[in-house]
Amino acid sequence: MARDESQLIQRIVEAALSKLNRTLLHGTNSIEGIMLKLPEQRTLYLNATSFKKLKRLRILIFANVVLSTAIGYLSNELRLIDLPGYQFPTLPFNSGPKQLVTLNMPHNHIHQLDKEFKNFERLKVLNFSHSKFLRKIPDLSTAPNLESLYVDHCASLVEIHESIGLLTKLVTLEAQHCNNLSTVPSNLVSKYFRTLDFQGCSRLQIFPNIVHKIEFISSLNLSGTRIKELPSSIDHVVALKMLHLSDCKKLVHIPSSIYNLVFLFSLDLNGCTNLSKFPNYDAEIHDNFKLSILSLRNCNLSEEDFLATPCSFPMLKSLDLSGNKFVSLPSIRKLSKLFYLGLDNCQLLGEIPELPECQMNINATYCRSLVDTTSKIIAKHISNNAGFLRDSEIEVMLAGSDIPDWFTHKPETKSITLDVTRNMLMKLAAVTICTVFKSSIREVFSFSFELLNERDFCVRSINREIIVVEPGHMYFVFLPACALFSEFLRYSTSREAIVDFIQKIEKVRKIKVSFSGWKADRAMPSFGIHVLWDGDEVMIEGKQINVPCSISHIIDRTLDDFANEDS
Repeated sequence: MARDESQLIQRIVEAALSKLNRTLLHGTNSIEGIMLKLPEQRTLYLNATSFKKLKRLRILIFANVVLSTAIGYLSNELRLIDLPGYQFPTLPFNSGPKQLVTLNMPHNHIHQLDKEFKNFERLKVLNFSHSKFLRKIPDLSTAPNLESLYVDHCASLVEIHESIGLLTKLVTLEAQHCNNLSTVPSNLVSKYFRTLDFQGCSRLQIFPNIVHKIEFISSLNLSGTRIKELPSSIDHVVALKMLHLSDCKKLVHIPSSIYNLVFLFSLDLNGCTNLSKFPNYDAEIHDNFKLSILSLRNCNLSEEDFLATPCSFPMLKSLDLSGNKFVSLPSIRKLSKLFYLGLDNCQLLGEIPELPECQMNINATYCRSLVDTTSKIIAKHISNNAGFLRDSEIEVMLAGSDIPDWFTHKPETKSITLDVTRNMLMKLAAVTICTVFKSSIREVFSFSFELLNERDFCVRSINREIIVVEPGHMYFVFLPACALFSEFLRYSTSREAIVDFIQKIEKVRKIKVSFSGWKADRAMPSFGIHVLWDGDEVMIEGKQINVPCSISHIIDRTLDDFANEDS
């Protein structure tokens, strides 16, 4: 059956090619459209007169069609040309006005566009992406209605003509990964851009000036270019949410107008090795800056002034400063939304800065100049300024080869189970877990914290994945009672739900911490667990830490909140 179908398809294809050859040779003005889409590549044989008699041809679509010779004539009546993979260096256009609306020729072999490539009054879409021999996009000032220009992955493209920037209806300009592109329009005047992409244009040194406000671009990617600065007019891209500038090795200057982008969510500057300074925030000029993710990894930064103004980044959730030359950092305590702080490979950093009292994940591996011991760093950051235990979760990855002495449980197996009574559990204030890596193989393992009832049914659990780094580093997590139950309590909308929660908690009889994930032939990490109870006064490296907030306190506080609402 399959063989019969294949033979039938072959006969249909042969008949279609034969009929099309006759049409191209003897065609008349009555033919307005040709579409030939084949299931696999076949050759269509042309001669010098092919297409010449098709004066009224409006649509030309080929797919999987290999032409025997270059097209010698194209009608000015064509509205749509769809010729992917056109394999000849030239494509002729007659003089005079054209009716073309869409020219779709990705993966073509055109070397240059001839002098008659003009007068495209109706042209809206021009797609020359992946054209590996094309060197220049010519003057298109006579294509005033052009909306989309695709020239991405054109390996030989050197220049996009200045006139492109003056097209007032341009919506899309995709030029990413044009490795030889060095000349682009100095100005972009269109207000209607939705896509603008120069990612990977490794010879591009100047980004165009944005003349008017653009309200439709949410993402701009200039990663891997050689631009030295962003124009101050970058704030004209008023709706910008994501700005990608990673690996712009020549980038020296970020204008302070960046703070005017009030919708900017993510700014990626990773690997901008010449960016020695980040602009300072001026509260009198800039306001309502909502940046959530700031990535400055491996930027060669040594000045930290931009972090000194507490109101600079009120919404910041992730700050990656890894691989920089900071000796010290100012307090970031007022960055109340911060969730992640990356400091790994900051080899000159002497101290981890003062942290906000919110859930935190800190990576401080390979910080070889840290003055404090591991225990002092932990003690400092699990407590607040008043010497009380912080009430939010914190994860820290930093140098350390031994479990600190104050950890009371150091199991030699993959898990540990602690028996508890109801009264003991109600006094639970926090659990601290520490892991020291012995394997030099980068892998991921996990730990789980569980509260089990008398039937070993899990009432509450927390799971974490940990990426192993080289030996001599440790992972530390601090889980206060507030963090253990905050998610449940946050969504408890009635007193009955709280009572149900209390009844479940009262049945807990075991605390279990277990580890899993490493391969059998790897050295097992070392583990440490320490439980803090209500009323404990913990002394860690000379620092006294008071423990006021237990499960019992949290339940009482929640019930009081409901009582206040009822009254």
